[in-house]
Amino acid sequence: MTKCDLKTRFKHSGDLYLTEKKLMRELEQKYNDLKDIVFEDNVFPLDIEGHYLRGERELYRFMKENTVFVETILNKADETGIEHAGDILSYMIIEHHTQDDTAWQFQMTRRQLQYLLDRIYEEVFGNEQA
Repeated sequence: MTKCDLKTRFKHSGDLYLTEKKLMRELEQKYNDLKDIVFEDNVFPLDIEGHYLRGERELYRFMKENTVFVETILNKADETGIEHAGDILSYMIIEHHTQDDTAWQFQMTRRQLQYLLDRIYEEVFGNEQA
């Protein structure tokens, strides 16, 4: 995946993050064994006894992949050493605040925020190629 593809995927996944986390909690209450499910790449997920999962359990798998992706990106942002990097991305992308609101929240100008976002995106997505 290219840098642009990852950035776009992060923005779309971030839009759904809070909703998916809520739905995942509801599904975990309905199906107690969801946390024990083994997820393998490019195959249907299997439960502990080796049965294929369908319906809500498969939906859970896709939501889990999305939320893990978003959390991984936010952790990478925090590890960049840029002050408040993960918080800024979370505030803008996940909580849906404007750049003006975000700049005000973190006590900077909008231009400073744009420069900082460019740095964060370069640090997080800059070396990602597949």
